[in-house]
Amino acid sequence: MEKNAEEITTLGTSIAGLQEEKEGRDEELEHARTDQAKIRTAVTKAEKRIKKAEKAFEDKASTRSNGNS
Repeated sequence: MEKNAEEITTLGTSIAGLQEEKEGRDEELEHARTDQAKIRTAVTKAEKRIKKAEKAFEDKASTRSNGNS
């Protein structure tokens, strides 16, 4: 019975250590997800600016070609 109690204590300590490690990794993962979301937002904004610039360029080119005809 004493051996079982020691084993239970050892396992409890191991579990506590693993839970702490998991919490640390969960926190790191959350930071990584937050960073990834910020990057996705920045990329989306950049893509919108590029598309807007392309459309303005195409409109300008279209206006010039129509004016020369």
